[in-house]
Amino acid sequence: MSSRQPRSRTFLSGELRLHYLEWGSPKATPMILLHHMNAHAHAWDRFAESMSDSYRLLALDLRGHGDSQWAPDGKYSGE
Repeated sequence: MSSRQPRSRTFLSGELRLHYLEWGSPKATPMILLHHMNAHAHAWDRFAESMSDSYRLLALDLRGHGDSQWAPDGKYSGE
């Protein structure tokens, strides 16, 4: 698979399944990419494609966004 095509991955954070996209070599310097409030990991596609020769890019789908799981209680206000 080309380093310019993202690899879809998941991991558990507590009991939530979170999704992220990964570009580049696992041996390269990592760069973590976080989207804004109404977006998802694919918001970084163009940027990551252009940087994947130099960095390992990890774009997270925050909880309740993209392919990440929603919080079970549905609370997102921080209260």
